[in-house]
Amino acid sequence: MGIARRWAGVALLGATVVWAAGEAPVTPPLTLQDQPLAQAAAGARIVLRGATAPGAVVTLKINGDTRTAKADDKGVFQFADVTLRAGANQIALTAVDAAGRQTAIERQVTAPESAGGAVRSANPDALLAGGPSVEIVGTASPDSQVTVMRGEVLVGSAKAGLDGQWRLPLDLADGGWVVSLNLEPGGAGLRRLEIDREAPLLQLVTPGPIEYVERNPFAIGGRSEPGATIKLTQEGGPAISAVANAQGFFDLTTIPVVDGINRYTMTLTDDLGNQRTTPVTIWGRISNPLLEVASPAEGWQSTKSVDLALTHEAGVTVTATLNGRSQPVTGTQSVTGTFAVPRATSVVDAGPLEPGPYELAVTAVSPSGERRSAVVRRFHLPGFPRHVALSPSVRAVDPSESITLGIEVIDAWRQHVADGTPVLVAAPDGWAIDGAVPPGVRALVQTKGGLAEVKLSPKPGALAGLVQVTCGLVNESVPVNVAAPIKH
Repeated sequence: MGIARRWAGVALLGATVVWAAGEAPVTPPLTLQDQPLAQAAAGARIVLRGATAPGAVVTLKINGDTRTAKADDKGVFQFADVTLRAGANQIALTAVDAAGRQTAIERQVTAPESAGGAVRSANPDALLAGGPSVEIVGTASPDSQVTVMRGEVLVGSAKAGLDGQWRLPLDLADGGWVVSLNLEPGGAGLRRLEIDREAPLLQLVTPGPIEYVERNPFAIGGRSEPGATIKLTQEGGPAISAVANAQGFFDLTTIPVVDGINRYTMTLTDDLGNQRTTPVTIWGRISNPLLEVASPAEGWQSTKSVDLALTHEAGVTVTATLNGRSQPVTGTQSVTGTFAVPRATSVVDAGPLEPGPYELAVTAVSPSGERRSAVVRRFHLPGFPRHVALSPSVRAVDPSESITLGIEVIDAWRQHVADGTPVLVAAPDGWAIDGAVPPGVRALVQTKGGLAEVKLSPKPGALAGLVQVTCGLVNESVPVNVAAPIKH
């Protein structure tokens, strides 16, 4: 939809200094070129030019702003980037020559307000919106012909109505166009037309494309077209909006985020209605970092050696101590799969461990230091056999029955020895160990959870004796015998 601003006439009030023929001026001459004022709209930056005595110092006061300029050797002076506000503008000029003589003039200029505030060029005379074509609108003498030239090329023409209104559609490429606008015969002037059909660009500054956020809510910073409105929406969530400043920078704050992938839609709309919509994906890491001790398990271990393995959030810094002494964390590898937060594994390289109790303390800290987790794992590596307990001390009630002997082997910390610890069992004369290979009075069994058992059966005529149990350097024995048959 085209947006345009009308070129309307302005009222100029002022004075012109006139001297009688042959009289020497008692004050320096001072004139101001009126055309830039007549063509300017609110917010436009124009150049004011005039003439006075060579070398005179000229002071400009406009809307509370004061500037000075010095006339050249021909008496010409100028003030660049003068901005008018909508409505009445009071302009005062004072010239003081080398002799200290002074002349002052005033102008009161009424500037029309720019349509939609969409002034974007240094000295715009029309606001041109996107679409297949753009349209400029203005006023001229009733029934006069209006032509637009770019250099020597005719761009377009229109005829003013009886009310002086005219409209001219143009099919021009984006960018700034300097054209000659002829409102009527004898009236011509250069105009700069700024045409914008392009949607505003977007550059996200924070967070970066490979970063994640650790605070809820968080903020997004970026850059777009100056004056563009940026709106961020999420299904089921509130809309967050901001306006890009004069340099194009904007900040969207108080954006809600959760752990994992967060998907938003960002819509950018410039002041001419051009619009761009783009998806924005933010990786949230809000909770404390994932940190688990994958190995060893809590408590007594069934083997004499274990791996100190960790699972944790990828990208965090992991530190570990074992029984209060710092240990290196190495071998970090990413874990494949779909997770709310990327995972990795690492190993605590503590070297070979002696039997005994251990306390593994691990800490994970996010790169920003915002989040941290800590885990403590206590475990015991089994030691060498220090004591063998046998049960029960059973008396067979019949020579044909068997005895099951339970064996428990513990270490110096009164913890079970490792699984698979060999135990040698020797039966007394006249007794056999069931399942022994080869069959006989000796058998080698292995512990499971620190326990083992054997079954002994008496042979005919078996007598009482001792079962000998040997585990490492520890020996233990238990008596067995055969009860006399019961006579009836």
